[in-house]
Amino acid sequence: MRTALARKQESKGYNMEPAEERQLLTQVGELRADVRHLQSDVTDIKARFDKVDIKFEKVDERFDKVDARFEKVDERFNKVDERLDKMRDSIDGVKESISGVKELIVSAKLWAYGLYVGLAASLLYIIAKSAKWV
Repeated sequence: MRTALARKQESKGYNMEPAEERQLLTQVGELRADVRHLQSDVTDIKARFDKVDIKFEKVDERFDKVDARFEKVDERFNKVDERLDKMRDSIDGVKESISGVKELIVSAKLWAYGLYVGLAASLLYIIAKSAKWV
């Protein structure tokens, strides 16, 4: 292999001394070790991301449960809104009947005033007859 490297180096115009070649080989070996170390770090990072993904999935499941609970609460609020609408309708009906009763009371007051006037007039007539004013 050294001869192949030497041929390539000679053909390109590089003349390396054996000490430089050994130094280059040790540097290449160190680089390979660093690359392997980086690869192991990357696999560790991927494993950690997988753990984080699992945790996020659990959080998503919890949020789905919370969303389901909120949907139930929304349904309850809708039922309460429907009940309130029914109560408003019944209250409107009561208001209409109260206004009808008011009209009847006003009419009854007028009749009562007329009867009081008639009663007073008849009492005055009776008093006038007994006193022989008429």
